[in-house]
Amino acid sequence: MTNSTYTIPFTSVIGELGLSEAHGLMKFSAKTGLVLEFQVKDAIIGIIKSAVKEIQLDWEDIVDFQIKKKWFSVTVTIRVNKMSIFEELPSTKSAEFDAKIKKEDYEKVRNLQSSLLLILSEKKIERLESMNED
Repeated sequence: MTNSTYTIPFTSVIGELGLSEAHGLMKFSAKTGLVLEFQVKDAIIGIIKSAVKEIQLDWEDIVDFQIKKKWFSVTVTIRVNKMSIFEELPSTKSAEFDAKIKKEDYEKVRNLQSSLLLILSEKKIERLESMNED
């Protein structure tokens, strides 16, 4: 299992009209998993609208972690297997969360993705092995 830890700042548009934004940190470690820590702010004036919130993503809940690199930014899409996981973030499409990452954090988020997908693969193999033992 990997020993890497990463902390990457992100922003995400909240709500249908995009009048609010979540500003936060995507934190990853092999021991604690993936954690989204964020605060919702007014997108126009920048006034804080919420206390700091935290969403802990369990290994079993993460379905996919995709990265899309664009000219000036990077978008990370996290898919989970339960809609209730992202209930604090009203902008999420079903069980999917999109976060914008600064371009200079691209390599860091690629490394995070590699570590995360490795752990998810290891967990899947462990489940398959335990099923074969039964």
